[in-house]
Amino acid sequence: MFHMAQKDYNLEMVLDLLKNRENHIRGMAKNLETSHTTILRKINELLRENILDYVWGGKNKVFRLKRNLPAKNCIYMAEHYKLRRLFEEYPSLRITLQDVLAEVPSGLAIIFGSYARFEAGKDSDIDLFIETNDAEVRKRISLIDKRINVKTGALDPSNKLATEIIKNHAIVRGVEEFYEKIRFFKDA
Repeated sequence: MFHMAQKDYNLEMVLDLLKNRENHIRGMAKNLETSHTTILRKINELLRENILDYVWGGKNKVFRLKRNLPAKNCIYMAEHYKLRRLFEEYPSLRITLQDVLAEVPSGLAIIFGSYARFEAGKDSDIDLFIETNDAEVRKRISLIDKRINVKTGALDPSNKLATEIIKNHAIVRGVEEFYEKIRFFKDA
């Protein structure tokens, strides 16, 4: 079992900017429940690494993610970090998802809903999106754990379910494929 000793604020900030598109220092400090100075120090690191960009919004700098290779790499790391945090918060989920991945050999596998928001209770459903059109896969996955609520199909950014998944998710498999499908780096 792995333990994360402390938050990785660089990756936490990247996740915050993925969710909110842009934010200023005080906004990030509030969202991440930490001090303004910690955020400022980490922002300077991300600026040096060419991951963040900013524009002036009044008297404040408003930060956003760049759409370049260093930012892409950092975003992928942030998604893996979020999945690790999810497994740390909900250890039984790791076993369930290993069984799910054994049933689905390829394609996207994404958790969304209360688990992705870190708000799941003991009776919460495990909302899971699997990119497949095979009805048998849905049946087999439903047998793994009664709490699993499986959605299948193609990830089309224009439909309502995909919008919810894009807003709050934890990617179990297919991080690069996910960002290609939502055209995150194409809309620069």
